[in-house]
Amino acid sequence: MDGRKVMGRGRALAYRILAAAAAALAVGVLPPAPVMAAGGYTAGGGPWNVRYCAATQCGIVGQMPNGPIPELLCQLYGERVALGNFVTNIWDKVRTPAGVTGYMTDAGVNETPGGAAFDSALSRCSGAAGGSVYFKPRDWHPLDPDADADYVVKRADWSAGDCSVIYGGNFPDVIGGHRVTTLAGWSLGRLGPTYAMEYNMPRIVASINSIILYDPGSYDEYFGAGGCDASFNQSHLYATWLSASPANRLLILAGEVTRDQDHPDAQGRHHQGIQRALFGEIRGTLLADQVLVCNYDDLDHVEVLSNFPDIVRAGPQSVCPTRLGVKLYGSWHP
Repeated sequence: MDGRKVMGRGRALAYRILAAAAAALAVGVLPPAPVMAAGGYTAGGGPWNVRYCAATQCGIVGQMPNGPIPELLCQLYGERVALGNFVTNIWDKVRTPAGVTGYMTDAGVNETPGGAAFDSALSRCSGAAGGSVYFKPRDWHPLDPDADADYVVKRADWSAGDCSVIYGGNFPDVIGGHRVTTLAGWSLGRLGPTYAMEYNMPRIVASINSIILYDPGSYDEYFGAGGCDASFNQSHLYATWLSASPANRLLILAGEVTRDQDHPDAQGRHHQGIQRALFGEIRGTLLADQVLVCNYDDLDHVEVLSNFPDIVRAGPQSVCPTRLGVKLYGSWHP
């Protein structure tokens, strides 16, 4: 076995002891020792499910048995996988012995570095721009709409609790052949992009050119007791991301909640939640032109998202979206 992946770190033991915990990823445990494939990569601790995208919510398209991997095409970030003390967000695009192409967790590949490290001998998976990810404010509620995104992340999959960002990278880089370039969140889901930037800013800078916040919240929601927003310098995070490219765009659709008309500042200005939480390092700089706030003052919290679920597929936007019967009261830069 190639020494590039050190089994002594507990990886092999994790395969044996924690196979049941990996049921969503592996379908069984077979003992045969791997044989080196022509491409030099082998699977162990499986067989492993091969999926449509790099996450367990994506459908299973095949399986990779222990032994030679016919072809390992590229690597990408995907859903966080933890087997005991071994944790990785890296997935591999593979071709199975049956000829099926899909994605398996890198936890099942013996020769790659493992953990947070990509294999320098492999390329990064890519695709046409335009893929989108939407962060939900809670796991499920019958009245919650969803954005029309390629990949939807429920709260339990982006928030580990206690303001931890360890799930901040819990989405695939590529979905259905499209490279993810847009992140979006509604209500408390506003923290999804924040967690993603805090967890791995280089990944976000390299891949994301559009962030959309649907009616993100009032001043009390951003700064009230027990919340997580104040745990992060969100203004600095957004300024860092925006400064990476003049093409990057932050779009905020502000309804009644974000306008927060009962809590203006001393000059009578509204939207104090986003003004104070997000714009401190952006206001008065050239970055302000890359941020657009659209005022839909008479839309309630749910209506903001239910009227504009499809804009997550539109890419970076410099004008406010419109809908028949929805009044746009104005737009502004910080």
